[in-house]
Amino acid sequence: MRRLNWFNTLSLVLIGLVSCSSCKESKGTDQSKGLSQEESIELNRGILLREEEDIDMFIDRYQWEMQTSGTGLRYWIYHRSGSEQRPIEGDEIELEYSLCSLAGDTIYNSEYDGRMKIRVEQDRTPRGLREGVQLMAVGDKARFILPSHLAYGVHGDDNKISYSEVLVYDMELISIAQ
Repeated sequence: MRRLNWFNTLSLVLIGLVSCSSCKESKGTDQSKGLSQEESIELNRGILLREEEDIDMFIDRYQWEMQTSGTGLRYWIYHRSGSEQRPIEGDEIELEYSLCSLAGDTIYNSEYDGRMKIRVEQDRTPRGLREGVQLMAVGDKARFILPSHLAYGVHGDDNKISYSEVLVYDMELISIAQ
């Protein structure tokens, strides 16, 4: 994990340089002021590929039967309750959960932080989690792996989730209310 944090720090510095240089020049071709647009795209592509490799290794280590959505969300509904009641936009749902890093460190969980309550598609819940819970029915248990772009991005949550962190959720959908 230490390698990943060092790499993320370097990546953020380089992305910051790209952002600053793009504000000063319109064409992004002056190499003396930062990376070109093409170099920035390649840098970001490399970051995403390394993150995907880390996620793949994590899944292989635990032998989880994950599927991948079009956005990059990894998900596995490992217990189906048989319920037909699924959340839709605007519903308030309640979840038992555990949130960990790829290193296995617990970040948040319902035992210490209380159950998670979210309004589907209408709050600041990470995009990958909003997508994942809509795949569940009441009583289902699932695991989600959110790449950083579907989690809290380069900023983290200004508390326990660091920048560009991949998140691993283990959840049970307890209830749905309109």
